[in-house]
Amino acid sequence: MSTIYPNSELETVKIPGGSTTFVTTDLDLAAYLKTVGRQLIGTQPQGRFVAFLFEPSAKTDAEMYLTGASAPAQTVLANYRELRTLIINSERQKKYARTSNSYPS
Repeated sequence: MSTIYPNSELETVKIPGGSTTFVTTDLDLAAYLKTVGRQLIGTQPQGRFVAFLFEPSAKTDAEMYLTGASAPAQTVLANYRELRTLIINSERQKKYARTSNSYPS
């Protein structure tokens, strides 16, 4: 998959395959979007960051978040921890893939 670079914090972009998605590398925003019910479509490494891909309509909720919308703190925190674990696990997979070379017999 190619790298996706949104030009601004609140931008939807086309991903390979032609579909449009809302992308953010902001973990706090991603946790909020999950809390308000937006579907996380996937993730993608972006250098030392991870891009979170959401349905395009998540942009509206992202705008509300940036203007002070509220959500239940415990749920946001649980989603934050879940996404952070997802990042850590993907980093471990990359590290394992780099260190597990197959050797010829």
